[in-house]
Amino acid sequence: MSENNQEKALDWGDDLNGGESLFKVLPEGKAIWRIKGFTKETHIPKEGAKLTCNCPKLNIALECISLVDGAKTTITHTLFWYSASWALDNVKKFFQAVGQVPENAEAMNGFKPNFFNLEGQTGVCVLNVEGWKGQDGTKFENNKIKKFMMPSKVTQEEQTKINEYFGGISGDDEMPPLDPNDPPF
Repeated sequence: MSENNQEKALDWGDDLNGGESLFKVLPEGKAIWRIKGFTKETHIPKEGAKLTCNCPKLNIALECISLVDGAKTTITHTLFWYSASWALDNVKKFFQAVGQVPENAEAMNGFKPNFFNLEGQTGVCVLNVEGWKGQDGTKFENNKIKKFMMPSKVTQEEQTKINEYFGGISGDDEMPPLDPNDPPF
């Protein structure tokens, strides 16, 4: 699951109903991304959910820049630690995209993620725009990651954009030291 959010602290005197939207939907197509941070949580299923049991989940905040129009937003992508093939496949593809699992790996035999090496990683993904209706009938849209591109499939032009915007950190590069004063998101 992914959702767009560009959150900011509000002041007690701010108008909560007006102003610029906190959400930005990028157009469908390719985007470059950088991991801003992540949280480990427990998924608690809601009625009618595809995943019906409590399980660990990883919420990853990705700073995304559309290669279609240059627009920017933050997308939260969720990975579920669950034994179903769809969940394990999503985990595998993400960790292949950041270089922790070999691209040609059929399975993740004995793989344990290196969470300390996630923040700052970069790559390319394909975005979808999905819509839904709220309980009051209001229509909403957000972006979902359709596919993470494998590092070997990233073009020279895309890598140049990553270097321009994010400094070029990729799945096999060494991470720069993190500033302990920076918040995780």
